[in-house]
Amino acid sequence: MIILLALSISVLLPPLVAQSSGLARRVVILSIDALKADMLWSLLSQPDVAASLPGFRYILQNGYLARGMIVSFPSSTAVSHAVISTGAPPGVTGITGNAIHLPGTPLTSALSGFNGSLLLAEPLWVTVDRQGLKAVVAAFPQSDPWAWEGKLRQSVVFNPYDSSMGPPTFSTLYTNNRSIPRAYYLNITPASGWVGSLAGYSVSSAWEAAFSFGDETWYFFIADINGDSQPDIVAVVPREKNLSNALAVLKEGEWSKPLNTTLTYKGNTYVIAPLFKALNLSLANFKVYRSLTRPFEAST
Repeated sequence: MIILLALSISVLLPPLVAQSSGLARRVVILSIDALKADMLWSLLSQPDVAASLPGFRYILQNGYLARGMIVSFPSSTAVSHAVISTGAPPGVTGITGNAIHLPGTPLTSALSGFNGSLLLAEPLWVTVDRQGLKAVVAAFPQSDPWAWEGKLRQSVVFNPYDSSMGPPTFSTLYTNNRSIPRAYYLNITPASGWVGSLAGYSVSSAWEAAFSFGDETWYFFIADINGDSQPDIVAVVPREKNLSNALAVLKEGEWSKPLNTTLTYKGNTYVIAPLFKALNLSLANFKVYRSLTRPFEAST
């Protein structure tokens, strides 16, 4: 689990210094749950392994890391992250476990330690906001948007784990191979009725497959660009057969970037950023995967 919290670096400086320096840099706090630090250092000390971990290698070379620390007790996810966000021990934060039994309630009753309304100490995003700065918090324990509604002026907290559109949220494998269970089955036909073009590509022949996404119809435009009558690329196109609106063009094995767009479902419009991966572009076993797609609307 990767959690990000970003804020202006001026929070680290006295107000007058921060204002006069005009700093526009940001501080990013990255927490990776349950990652064993000494194991990571060992892996990054091996050049062949480090090459396959470019993100961690960059952090090691350019970030600030603690080589040692005294952890809170118990060192579980909800407890530790409450300590990180507030600087206070569990006895002050009120977060004493991933599940919390409150006094006076049945022994079998428990509340989630990830629940932001149970956090008794002030978290960093509230402190920063009160100082006139802006924090952006993504998927940090106790950052439930509803728990901080009305308490933040300009900061943004969103927790994608709490955000769902229903069925369109679920990850999906799109394929024309009906032997694959629980997939979305496509009907691939020769492309027709398309307008626009794919910048940088000359298409020799093409096929298409429509699929439902929320209340909308989206398309895979599958193209041969080498003249061998075999697919080389797939374009992800929302709503209309207009290649100029393609959100991504992928070769086999490639992931898209997050596709920042909107989606309508049951009359509601959501801001989304799904990722697609072209697993197999052959017409006999076409497979494209779409990631879990949580809407931005779980934010405040």
